[in-house]
Amino acid sequence: MSIEVSNMRLQVLLNQLRKREGCHLDAIHKAFAINGSFFDAVDHLESNNKHTLFPTPELIKLGQRLQEAVKDTARMFAIDLVGERENAIFKCLDRFKQDLREIMEADDPERVYWVEKSERKKRKLITMHATHLNVAENLDRLLFYNDDLSSAVLTSATLSIGGDFSFLREKVGCSSALEISVDSPFSYEDQCLLYLPQGLPDPREPGFHKGVAPFIRDILNRTVGRAFVLFTSYRGMNEVWNEFQGCLPWQLLRQGDLPKNKLIDQFKTDIHSVLFATTSYWEGVDVPGEALSCVILVKLPFSVPDDPLTKAKIRSIERSGGNAFYNYSLPEAVLRLRQGFGRLIRSRNDRGIVAILDPRVRRSSYGRYFIKGLPTCREITSLDEIEPFLQSEQHIKS
Repeated sequence: MSIEVSNMRLQVLLNQLRKREGCHLDAIHKAFAINGSFFDAVDHLESNNKHTLFPTPELIKLGQRLQEAVKDTARMFAIDLVGERENAIFKCLDRFKQDLREIMEADDPERVYWVEKSERKKRKLITMHATHLNVAENLDRLLFYNDDLSSAVLTSATLSIGGDFSFLREKVGCSSALEISVDSPFSYEDQCLLYLPQGLPDPREPGFHKGVAPFIRDILNRTVGRAFVLFTSYRGMNEVWNEFQGCLPWQLLRQGDLPKNKLIDQFKTDIHSVLFATTSYWEGVDVPGEALSCVILVKLPFSVPDDPLTKAKIRSIERSGGNAFYNYSLPEAVLRLRQGFGRLIRSRNDRGIVAILDPRVRRSSYGRYFIKGLPTCREITSLDEIEPFLQSEQHIKS
């Protein structure tokens, strides 16, 4: 559903090719050099880590040179030494050229062309993407209504919003599917408190994270650590992290300081530790037991408005006369909040607190959608109710 071309993709293929007898080293070195120049130029298009791709004439010329250089690595290979393995590499190189050409042409109005910069193993990774705005039609054609598929079952705790599957259908298709929403096996009313403190700062103000830090500290003191503190941005996470250095008696762990699996292992081992993390920890993390007795959701997880995919989807909805906030931004954030909420209760023996530190959940006209999208549990506004709840006889963690 998406085309991706990165600086590492060609490097891997060229490294494989130069290990084969019969390769033309000069052609490979030339392709390496042009690949480096091309992605340096991509890197300098904008300083943001994510941005829409607008190929300049200079970049297009570099892309054409890169395609020719890649073609030469195969053309100049010794023909009598080409075997099955070499042909497999050549096919991958052809696919690279095709994908690069499609992204450089950037002429499909149903796609978003964008650039993402990150780090992998301390090396800069620059990836160009061509992503379909709407994958529902393709999924219907290629998967759900394909004659080769007899049935498909989609299951998740976050497919519907208040029992309504319409947002999912718009995203993935499968309009004629049967649907069912079943109750959770967990008793959230007995196992979980939802803490919505009063007097929170405005999340739209630049000093929000510094202002919310005392609330986080007060909660952690009541739960004796044992918490995930989940943010919607690295900047917010680091601001609060810096506020707490040397101020808390427990081990503080931060996303990015160690690989994800090692961070989770450390968190599980040290029962009173606190993990600070961003978007990728809102889902797919499973920590049953006493080590995770509190999840603090610092802000409502709306997509960043300057994200290229978000901008393109919003424009598309508005062009068709829809309401981008209520048709896209809000339901997506409601589902994401429920994913973050779901980190806490992972077994029938788990018990704990979820705190939401964004006052919009109570003050805004749309806040009720977030509360409605969460499992039903007892809401509190006072810290004094936390300790008795965690210390009650039912607080037996697996």
